[in-house]
Amino acid sequence: MEVKCLNNTHKTLISKYIKGVQGIMYEYTDEMESMKFHRFNNVLQGVIDYSNDFKEDNDSGVFMDEWIYMIPNLTYHSVLGFVAGTITDSNIESSVKYSKKILEMTLEVIGRCSDILNDYDIKHKIIEDVRN
Repeated sequence: MEVKCLNNTHKTLISKYIKGVQGIMYEYTDEMESMKFHRFNNVLQGVIDYSNDFKEDNDSGVFMDEWIYMIPNLTYHSVLGFVAGTITDSNIESSVKYSKKILEMTLEVIGRCSDILNDYDIKHKIIEDVRN
């Protein structure tokens, strides 16, 4: 899954996040019918495609603060929707457990995205000041 990112730090963070989400969702879907994990990956690819398209359409940086959080936010909400659609009487506890794992990971990534965005803004302000 090719992801457009702000810089190498952002790329590493988002790549690890996506792999982490996939790992958790693989565990969650392990006991389900064989295509559930594949279906989740299709949802995840839709999130990535949307983020990539948004970045291309808004390359001026005007919506950077919206875009940088897009993958973790949309992924988390996609996970919730996916899990809600797969809950049964027999897996409700594991559904909550795996959803909480994704939430914790997502909150950590959002915090780190904030740091990346702040560093990016400071760097570009310095560059702009030097040019002027």
